[in-house]
Amino acid sequence: MKDLDLEHKHLLEERLFNIETFLSEYCFSNLFLFRKKHKYKVGLIDDCVFISGESYDGETFIMPCCNINEMADYYFENFIKISEEFDMIFPIPEGWLPRFDHNLWRSEACEDDMDYIYTREKLWQYPGRKLHGKRNLFKQFNELYESQIREIDSTNIEDAKSVLRKWQKDLGEEKSETDYCPCREGLENLDILNLKGYIVYVDERAVGFTLGEVLSESVFGLHFAKGDKDIKGIYQYLFSKTAEFMESKIEYMNLEQDLGIAGLRGTKLSYQPDFMAKKYRLYRK
Repeated sequence: MKDLDLEHKHLLEERLFNIETFLSEYCFSNLFLFRKKHKYKVGLIDDCVFISGESYDGETFIMPCCNINEMADYYFENFIKISEEFDMIFPIPEGWLPRFDHNLWRSEACEDDMDYIYTREKLWQYPGRKLHGKRNLFKQFNELYESQIREIDSTNIEDAKSVLRKWQKDLGEEKSETDYCPCREGLENLDILNLKGYIVYVDERAVGFTLGEVLSESVFGLHFAKGDKDIKGIYQYLFSKTAEFMESKIEYMNLEQDLGIAGLRGTKLSYQPDFMAKKYRLYRK
């Protein structure tokens, strides 16, 4: 097995895209940007590719790089055999569970792992009574500030980095304890990773940006959203505009997991997710 790196893009990117799952791990850029945190490695079973890694809570796992339901029996049996070297098989969408003999496997979905999924329209329009506060903050942003929003490209990456640095400073935590380094690396490898996002300016100063990628034909994964905490309504504006500018074929936005962080969980729940994408852990009985 080899440490996951940019050299694996040609091997993994199309395979992962074709799986068509909501889960945020099944895309190359996510794996690449968080490769150090999860100790990702790439392996081969003949022509069948898999990933190994370590979860946030320290369990080792093996992850398939194709739809388990479409995997030939020969490859599936070899995959199961190799999985004996790891604590679990992860992350597995609910639709793949029937492939695993329930007499041999125990499945569980940890709340900290689940991705928050919203319709694109919900993050764009903030409809209904429960999202009135988000609409109000979006409105206040427009009333308080003269702003511009642009797609992130090579001409404004340094502006996005300045937002990221202020965000990290305001947070008051060590960079190693946040997603500062993966986010910075994403900005620096914007084109090669096929990342897409938008940057907002107020009085010609960058104050916020989003960065993510298309996970499947209808799902956009929002990997990062960073804003200046002193700008009222910046996140509501960022989410709305990012959703608005997506191609019409995008139906859902994935804001990924909360890692069990109470503040992050509260924030994501406040946007009223349409559903939670469960990531099952499979353990041998």
